[in-house]
Amino acid sequence: MFSLVSMIMGFFMPMLDAFIIGFVEGVREGMGLAEHITPSTTSPAQLLTLTNAYLLVTLIPSISVGVRRLHDIDKSGWWFLITLTVIGILLIIYWACVVGDEDDNQYGPPVLPDLGSSNAE
Repeated sequence: MFSLVSMIMGFFMPMLDAFIIGFVEGVREGMGLAEHITPSTTSPAQLLTLTNAYLLVTLIPSISVGVRRLHDIDKSGWWFLITLTVIGILLIIYWACVVGDEDDNQYGPPVLPDLGSSNAE
């Protein structure tokens, strides 16, 4: 669920940032403040975006979810560092799609939902 929400937020946050930055730049131009900004100058509004803040806040939880998924398939969490390479990202995506271990492994018991205790009767 965390990954799904992160993907949705990652899709909509840049759109919201573009809207906000466009609004701020439009206000600057209207007030005559944009004449000191050249195309090579980066304004603080372009660096302090909602997307960057969201990525910073979810960095550690994202790593935790990835490491927990690797533990589900009996791999060390250190394998998550392979995402720093292009080929490694493909390997992590493959491992994310593999079914986890059904029995206990060296990282503990499996985290499987209890489908028998559904409230829908």
